[in-house]
Amino acid sequence: MRKHFLAMMIAFAAILTSCSSNDGESWLNVFSLNDDLAMGQQFLDGVKSNPAEFNILDSATNKEAYKFIYDIRDQLLSSGEVGHADVFPWRVFILQDTIMNAFCTPGGYIFVYTGIMKKMENKAQLTGVIAHEMAHAALRHSTTQMTKKLGLSTLASIILGENPAAMYKMASDLALGLGDLAFSRQDEYEADEFGVKYMSKGTDMDPRALASFFGIMSAMSGGNQPIPFLSTHPSDEARSAKIIELANKYAPGGGKLYESEYLAFRAKLK
Repeated sequence: MRKHFLAMMIAFAAILTSCSSNDGESWLNVFSLNDDLAMGQQFLDGVKSNPAEFNILDSATNKEAYKFIYDIRDQLLSSGEVGHADVFPWRVFILQDTIMNAFCTPGGYIFVYTGIMKKMENKAQLTGVIAHEMAHAALRHSTTQMTKKLGLSTLASIILGENPAAMYKMASDLALGLGDLAFSRQDEYEADEFGVKYMSKGTDMDPRALASFFGIMSAMSGGNQPIPFLSTHPSDEARSAKIIELANKYAPGGGKLYESEYLAFRAKLK
């Protein structure tokens, strides 16, 4: 019965490819919130079982660093704009590695590498990146992409729990922006917009900092070091200009950057 329902939903999705709800979330998603949560948990379990690749900074011995980043999360959630704020766990993990990346899984598991945090100049930049990643999860971009791009048999096996290995691989690909499941440019623009809203309504920080950080990453891209963040979050001048336009709309008075507080936090990262 559910496979038949999936077939009807996918056919319907082919007709209504651009519909979204008032909060920006697409209607075209055959996955439930529990499915998003399960995929996020699958990915987290995989991360914890593979410390050689994913070195999670221990929260017990790095309490100040985690308090700093959880305070950011709490401020963004307080905006009242984050979809599924009371459903998803919104857990944050610091990954100790030189990789310059950050991502959020389906279901709201947030991962930020120390490599990218060491390139940031202030708290507002980190807040902007986290807000953007949270928006991807809140808008359910990952499972919407799966609905659009995967075949019926694959969708059914994932949703019905018949292939847990496939679920983990999909969760990994979704979180890391790999293969055909990478976010669309429209997804990125939506995450920018909602991230600016979260920042503007939940914090006293300047959302323009997100645009300035894209500028830092773009300037670095001319070097020899690969930047995963740019491959999963395409940055261009038009996108930065749109962020500034949105910031002028939602936070016309500007905001704070908190440079010294951030540098003190960054010094604690190894």
